[in-house]
Amino acid sequence: MRRILFALALVALLPVAGQPAAASVDRSAGWIVGCRFSHRSMDDPIVMPGMADMSHSHDFFGNETTDADSTLASLLSGPTTCSLGDDNAAYWAPTLYKNGEAITPDKAAIYYRTQVDGGVVQPFPAGLELIAGDSHATGPQPIDIVYYNCHEGPDQHHDAGPYNCPGSTIDAHIRFPQCWDGVHLDSPDHKSHLTYATDQHGVRSCPADHPVVLPRLIIRISWPISDAGGITLASGKPYTLHADFFNAWNPSTLNELVNGCINAGINCGKQIGSDISTRAVR
Repeated sequence: MRRILFALALVALLPVAGQPAAASVDRSAGWIVGCRFSHRSMDDPIVMPGMADMSHSHDFFGNETTDADSTLASLLSGPTTCSLGDDNAAYWAPTLYKNGEAITPDKAAIYYRTQVDGGVVQPFPAGLELIAGDSHATGPQPIDIVYYNCHEGPDQHHDAGPYNCPGSTIDAHIRFPQCWDGVHLDSPDHKSHLTYATDQHGVRSCPADHPVVLPRLIIRISWPISDAGGITLASGKPYTLHADFFNAWNPSTLNELVNGCINAGINCGKQIGSDISTRAVR
C-alpha cells in the first residue's frame, strides 16, 4: 500500500502531458514584427472613437487606415506598414517633441512573447482593444511597464524619461499585460479587462479573475535622436509614455504564430512576409 501511495505522489508531481512545468517558460520564445511609421493625427479610436481631431497627437504604426472611425472591419481590409502583411493591427503612441518640433520615429518593433510560467497561450481575440502606460501619470511609472533606453547602448532603463545616448537612436518600451478576463474586448478604462501576471516566489501566473493567457505584447519605438534635452510627449512629460493596441491580425496567421512559436518554445525571430511558414515551425 505504501508503494502505491508513493507512486501516486510521484505522478502528482509530474507535469501534465503537453503542459510546460512551472517556471520553465522560455521568455525568448515568440516572434517580432517590424512596423514602419505610418501617419500622425489627433485621433484615438479607442479613447475617442468617432471624435476626429479631438485627441492629443499620436504616431501610428501598422495599419495605414487607422483613424477616429476605425473598427475591426475597417482595419481588417486596410494595408499595413508591418513586415508581415497579415498583421493588420493598429499600434499608436503619443507624438514625441524635441524643443517643440515633432520627431518622426524610425520604426516600431513589436514583440510577441510570454512571461507566464505554464499554461497554454491563446491568440488575441479579434477586435481586442488595449492601452498600456498612463497618459495622465504625475510621476515616473513602474519600469516594468514603460521605460527609455539607448538603442546602441548602454542599456540603462530610465522611467522618468530618455537620457543622452552615444549612438543615434533613443528607444522607448511599452509593455502590455497578458492576462485576460476571457470576456471583454474593452473596458471603461481600456485596461482593466486585462492585468499583469503576478509573481509568487519567482513563478509568474495569471490571477483567477483574469485566467486566460494571451501573448505578452511589447512595443519598442525608435527615434533618430541622441540628445534627450528638450523632449516632451503630446501627452505631457516624458513619463506619461503609453501606447494603444487594436487587434486586427489575420486570425489564422496569429494562431499559427502563437502555437508554432510561443507555445512551441521557439524564438521565431523577425517575421517577414512569406517567411512565416518556415520560421514558425523551425
